[in-house]
Amino acid sequence: GTEAAYRRALVGQDGQQHPVRSAYRLAPGGRIRYAMADERSLIVYDAYQKASQQFDYAVTGATGAMCAYILQTFKPKRVDFSPYTLEMLALLVLIASVILGFKLIESKVTAIRLNTELLNLSEQLGALVGNFSRFPGVNLQSGEVQTVESAAQKIPLLRAKVEFLKPALHHRVDVVGRFCVWRDRCLASGFLLLV
Repeated sequence: GTEAAYRRALVGQDGQQHPVRSAYRLAPGGRIRYAMADERSLIVYDAYQKASQQFDYAVTGATGAMCAYILQTFKPKRVDFSPYTLEMLALLVLIASVILGFKLIESKVTAIRLNTELLNLSEQLGALVGNFSRFPGVNLQSGEVQTVESAAQKIPLLRAKVEFLKPALHHRVDVVGRFCVWRDRCLASGFLLLV
């Protein structure tokens, strides 16, 4: 009954679990409910993140393959004002686009790592501050006994780490944006020079 309906809501006809359909949850009592808005946002963000990375991989790979093809048919000649010079310039610009594409992918991975660390620290800080009145208690994930004193020592440390990571993350996101813009500019310029 309800469990089968839940599985039908999560899985499409192709048998794959779909990100948007994953916004369903089985509520206590066997009823299907929609996930909270923040859960759906995370699901959609995750789908966007994967699609964005796959697009970057495809663009960088295709540009690299095009550079390899051009190099394969490239015959060295004297540099002058000719179509050969434009082709050589286009090749150099496309190679720059490939390099920027790899740097873009590397910067995105670093930004994801920094974001993950920041979210983890923020969640730890939120759990300590939110449960401060309930101490002493036991951390259910680690089994560690939490006292008011230990929480009071950890809170400033976690705040300092969060404040340290925020500017680093913002800087890395800016770097990702710059790499993306310059990769796209080089790619468009290379294509225009080839045509």
